[in-house]
Amino acid sequence: MGQPFQKVCESLSACIKITVFVLLIAIGVAPHATHAHQTGESYIYLNVAETTLSGRYEVPLQDLQLVFDGDLDGDGILSQQEYAVIDDEVRMHFAERFSFDIGGVNSKPHFTSVDFFDITPDWVLLSFDVDWSGGQIPEEIGISHRSSWQDVDPNHRVLVLIESNERTGLKNNEAQHSIIFTTGAESAVLDLTGATPFEAFSKFVGHGIHHLIIGFDHIAFILALVLPSVLVVIGGKWAPAPDFRTALWSIIKIATTFTIAHSITLTLAALDMVRLPSTPVEAFIALSIVAAALSNIFLIGRKWVYPLIFSMGLLHGLGFANVLAPLALEPLNTLPSLLGFNIGVELGQIAILLPPFLLLFTIREWSGYQTVVLKGGSAILTVVAVYWFAERAVGSIVRILGL
Repeated sequence: MGQPFQKVCESLSACIKITVFVLLIAIGVAPHATHAHQTGESYIYLNVAETTLSGRYEVPLQDLQLVFDGDLDGDGILSQQEYAVIDDEVRMHFAERFSFDIGGVNSKPHFTSVDFFDITPDWVLLSFDVDWSGGQIPEEIGISHRSSWQDVDPNHRVLVLIESNERTGLKNNEAQHSIIFTTGAESAVLDLTGATPFEAFSKFVGHGIHHLIIGFDHIAFILALVLPSVLVVIGGKWAPAPDFRTALWSIIKIATTFTIAHSITLTLAALDMVRLPSTPVEAFIALSIVAAALSNIFLIGRKWVYPLIFSMGLLHGLGFANVLAPLALEPLNTLPSLLGFNIGVELGQIAILLPPFLLLFTIREWSGYQTVVLKGGSAILTVVAVYWFAERAVGSIVRILGL
């Protein structure tokens, strides 16, 4: 018992160190994720009454300068006085790119007043009412927002927050967002009914299952982990697992390690406590598949396999957070929604993992297993993942350079 326990402690210690390291990188790369009102982000605050919808659009003047040529004195800073010259242009611009679907009717915001938030940099606050004369606001409304920063800052985010909602009793919410709009994610449905915690939980279980099953890169990574799960390393070489219990315990440890890790970063990212831009995250997820597949082929790093799986799981959690972001977390049901999404991801993971595991166990002693299945399958996963990495990395560079 002493030696296995010591190995578990060593792996746990390594996992904790990796967690701290990854989170420090995430906070360092995106420090604005832990503080409200930073450049690179805009905010839409909504106030929902029984028959009316209003709000305000908050944008940093520094970011507006990237889109509108309003710097009259050439100092590189858009001042409040200079903004006044382009105010009509800004309002028209947002009115064209920002709309609501209320009861099947496309309803535009009508900007009513402008104010400023005097911090560094200064922010402009554009208050608006929504043109709606159809009586009671429906239980769900659609929101569309086309990015204004697509060509100049593809990582710019627009966070939608329900500041108040008469139906649910929500008031003065300035922290918990419901929707995140990014380049390529330009529409979402917002539930205004205030679902019960169980309803929110059930809904997000379905979302978690769906997004795991359609996440081909996550599936590829899981397959890279399953291929060697029915083998053991003896004398520096692969050998068939001696029995089902050994193989099952291996896959349980793999799945548990991956689950704990991605649950940590998914939750922290969903709560906006840590964040990395989505494009490099997706590119590094592709590299994690390469690393797992090459480890199968060349027996690289098998001594530290569980800490490595844990570190890769942290990365995959940030990827799950990117698909969770547009799903409109209700501020009053954030925790049950996150729990449901995590459980849904795990159910999807089990559905993907279990059938191939059982099949691979039955053929693990076949003489061609290591060459054809393990190494051949890992080689195919490597080629696919390298292609994904190149596609995502080059696409990111092209967008940044505006080519």
